[in-house]
Amino acid sequence: MAMVAATVDAGRWHVTQVLQASDPPSAGAVLDTGIINTVRGLMRGAVGSRRRPRRPAVPGPQVYGKVGMVHTGSGWMSWFVGYRGDIAIAAIETGKTPQLSAAALAGAFFSAAR
Repeated sequence: MAMVAATVDAGRWHVTQVLQASDPPSAGAVLDTGIINTVRGLMRGAVGSRRRPRRPAVPGPQVYGKVGMVHTGSGWMSWFVGYRGDIAIAAIETGKTPQLSAAALAGAFFSAAR
């Protein structure tokens, strides 16, 4: 999911890669600007809304992302995927109650990465 966030940020398709050579891969295809701007707006709204108490509250550059929660057979899973600047991450937190916040974990990460 970090690759998805990086693609939205760059506006170019990213493919997961393991690099063993010093030469970087060639740039990907440019995505439709209108679609990218729409998705960026949705991702910013997901973390910038005051109605979202579990958003990553981070000082500095804006964070863009999407947060979700799912009930599994053994408990709950909270997830967050997003980016700030040139850092894209995915975070997952699992537990027995729905009082989880992978977005808070992401917020802590971004705060430490300033």
